[in-house]
Amino acid sequence: FGDVQKLRELKHPSIIVPQSWGYAVPAEQRQPYFVYERIAGGALNGAAFLAKNGPFKLDQWKDLGARLIQTLAAAEQIGVLHLGLKPDNLMFKRTGPTLEFQVNGFGLARAGTALTRRAAAQPDGTSRSAFGPQIALGIDFAAPELVGRGAGRVDVRADIYGFASTMIRLLTNDRPQLLSREHVANDKPLYELLIACRADAPAERPASFADLARFWE
Repeated sequence: FGDVQKLRELKHPSIIVPQSWGYAVPAEQRQPYFVYERIAGGALNGAAFLAKNGPFKLDQWKDLGARLIQTLAAAEQIGVLHLGLKPDNLMFKRTGPTLEFQVNGFGLARAGTALTRRAAAQPDGTSRSAFGPQIALGIDFAAPELVGRGAGRVDVRADIYGFASTMIRLLTNDRPQLLSREHVANDKPLYELLIACRADAPAERPASFADLARFWE
């Protein structure tokens, strides 16, 4: 649970940190669990937000992307990866004219990697773990190296893949694989950036969120 401790010390306003955590079977360090504070005031996760409001407008989407990159860069700087980013892990809440967000699910990163691979290997894409159904829903957003479909060590470039996949879903309300130039108003550099972020080979993606931020601008 070292990542959770680091995030507690970071105290980033856009990152939801578990209030407590542990193992259901502590003697064997099995079945990790996390307890999160309830978010009051009508917050919606990304999937529910899309169902209620439809896909983001391009300008609002670009602003959200820039802010999300800053948030994930802050975690990267302290050595913490998410490894499971998807729309369900973003919580949206409107405060006046501003749409605020927080990133959830960081505490699942280490447990989630093995479970994601297990879910991907099942014929029905599920896992028997309590986290299994949630993880199976994120297969579209998981980098190939997280699900055993690609070579290379797992590093921040897996989160860059998840970021791009999540952002495409929020823009198109469709599977990330179906992105077209029309979705980004025929902005060729932006389209090519999103495609590069979702490259099968980690070496073909931006190397860090700092690099991605420069391209995003």
